[in-house]
Amino acid sequence: MPLTESGRKVLRRLIKEYGYKKGRQIFYALINGGKKGSEKWHEKRNRR
Repeated sequence: MPLTESGRKVLRRLIKEYGYKKGRQIFYALINGGKKGSEKWHEKRNRR
C-alpha cells in the first residue's frame, strides 16, 4: 500500500522511536486497527 507524505512522517517517527521492525509493526497495526486519522496515511488502490 503506497504511503502519503503524512504516512511517511509517522512511519519515520515510529521507526526512530521503536526500531525498524517494531516501528513498522506498530504503524501497520494502527492502520489495520482503524486508528482515527490513519486513513490519511495510505492511498487505497482501486482493484478492477
